[in-house]
This record gives sequence, structure tokens and C-alpha cells, in this order.
Amino acid sequence: MTLAKRTAAALFVVSLASMGSVGRALADDAGCDPPVELGPSEVTPADRAMNVPRNAIIRVRYSPGYFAGAVAPTETITLTGPSGAVAGGTQLVGDDTLYFVPNATLQASSEYTGVATGAVFPFDFRFTTGSLSDVARPDFGDPKVSADFALKASATDDCRGPDGRRVRLTFPAAQDDGPTSSIEYWIYLTRAEGLDAPVLMTRIRDYGTATVTAGFLLTHEQSQRAACVTVVAVDGLDRATEWPSAECLDPTGGLGFVGLCTVRPGESSASAPFSMVVAVAVLAGRRLRRRVLR
Repeated sequence: MTLAKRTAAALFVVSLASMGSVGRALADDAGCDPPVELGPSEVTPADRAMNVPRNAIIRVRYSPGYFAGAVAPTETITLTGPSGAVAGGTQLVGDDTLYFVPNATLQASSEYTGVATGAVFPFDFRFTTGSLSDVARPDFGDPKVSADFALKASATDDCRGPDGRRVRLTFPAAQDDGPTSSIEYWIYLTRAEGLDAPVLMTRIRDYGTATVTAGFLLTHEQSQRAACVTVVAVDGLDRATEWPSAECLDPTGGLGFVGLCTVRPGESSASAPFSMVVAVAVLAGRRLRRRVLR
């Protein structure tokens, strides 16, 4: 059983916040210091999404570190439907994500509007429900069965340091019984020179295409030996499915895959720390998961 099948993506967020060894740095493919928006920046279900499951929860992501140090944030998420305001609870997970969990399933084939508040500006969104509930986790198989699968590295010289590498990853999209616009892909670097534990490199939303392309940057140190990545597909209810195994490449060569046997004997492996992170996350996140799946 894979790691993602034993937990939900919200638990990964909890684990990232509670386990300092993992780190929270996300490498932006366009640069190392992207502009920071002071407030909410993304919502799930996506704004104007259709056929949203009736058991949907609302997940609003804020700018990185927005809630750092907060225990009871003043920001709120409100949701309004055909019968008026929707009753529910707001929960903070990690230091950048706020959840709104309705007390009951939403009405079928109905439009809902919401507002997430922020320090500088509010975030308005709307979506329309379908007639069914989301009952399954994303279907995310072996990426190499697709002829479109690619994992390549190319040279780059930018703020990540001289002789770093830009990694380009293309893989088949996951399938789910909820709207594809609610699926996120979390790309982890699981093994690289100098890596003590998996690092979340980037996360992207599914835009309804058959294949997904993501990019991230490796430092000079991370580019010296075999580097391995895995992807976790996360649906709108934080159910997650991980690749069957990590995929690896030689960043210095730029082409072709390498086996794990190329990692030198005694080199630190991220597999054990990742398992411990998930174990901590399961214990820390059961309360949220019970409310979500009720």
C-alpha cells in the first residue's frame, strides 16, 4: 500500500507544518522569489467549477506562511446557497491553508457563492453542485505506461545557484469522480544529493488536459547524483493517490532514467523519513478527516 493510500493530502499539509525536517520551500519554475500575494490566492472547488460533489469541502490556500504562528486566525470562509448561509466549521491546516467543512451535504444542482477574507483583499468564488457525492480517491496509475511520460533535466544558471538543473516532468492526468478542476498534483523530490527528507517542490492544479506538465529547479548540490521524484494526486476532499514508485533521472546527463542502485551505498534515503512523516500526520489529522468524510 502506497503512502498516499494510507492518508489524505490534508495530512501531508499537517506533516509539513509539524516536521521541520521536511521544509516548506516550493521551487517556483519561473524564479526563486515570485511576488507574494498578501491573502487568499486559490480555492478548491475551483471558481466557477461545475458538477461539484455534494459532500465537497472548501479549501482556500493563502500566500506562503500567511498563518505562521496563528492558532485561531481571524480570517473566515463563508458559503451561501439557495437556502441562505451554509452552516459549518472553519479549520486551519499548516500555515497557509484554511478549510470550511459544511455540517451537511450541499443541495444538488445548485449554485453556491463564497467569500474568503484576507489581510488586504477578499477572495470571491462560486461553483455549481451536481447530483452525486465524491466517494473514491483519484485513479493514478504507473506514469510510464503513457508514451507521453517524460522526466528530463537541462542546465540552468539562476538564483538557485550556478550549475543547477531545471527539471521538466510530463505525466498522464489522474481520473476522479469529482471535477478534474479540483485535483491538485503535489511533486516531491524524494532523493537527491544532500537531501535528508522529501521536499515538496511544487503543486499544480489539473486543467482538464490528458497530460500534465510541471517544472521545478534543483540546486547545484541536488544535481550532482541521481534525483528521484514522486507525484501525489489530491482530489477536492483531500483523498490522495501516489505514484506506485518514485521515478529517477541523472540530472547531469539530462536524459534517460536511472535505477535506485545508482545511489551510492550508505547515502541517505528519504523513504524512511517520509513514512515517519505520514505516521505523525495520520495521528494529527484524523479529526479533520473524520469530519470531511462523515
